[in-house]
Amino acid sequence: MGGHGKYRKMYSDPKPSAVVILDMEQSNQVIASTHAYDTKVAGVISSMPGLLLGIEGEGKVKVATTGRVNVKVDASKGAIKVGDLLVTSDKPGVAMRSETLDLNGVPIHRPGTIVGKALEPLAEGAGEILVLLSLQ
Repeated sequence: MGGHGKYRKMYSDPKPSAVVILDMEQSNQVIASTHAYDTKVAGVISSMPGLLLGIEGEGKVKVATTGRVNVKVDASKGAIKVGDLLVTSDKPGVAMRSETLDLNGVPIHRPGTIVGKALEPLAEGAGEILVLLSLQ
């Protein structure tokens, strides 16, 4: 397991598998996601990225942007099945299943909000599952 990652600064306590977004108040920094369908999604905190870019430093965390990574998820708004697209949720650092919108009879997922695709299911509650990261 592993993916591509970069070092990014983070001022809150980083937790592996947490979904992070770009910090709009600090350049080149990330914070835990806190809003559903956030278009500022930047990746997932990873303790073991397969490829690491950037320079290690104090206050920096490893942020996976592609590859297979464990992600904190919540299935309370709907069971997560293999292949479901995941987005940020209202719970800090946690992803959920994306619900489609109807655009003139065509179901679409909100552009710019996708974290990745579930590689494992979660029927209910909260947990961690393996996700194929593909920020879109």
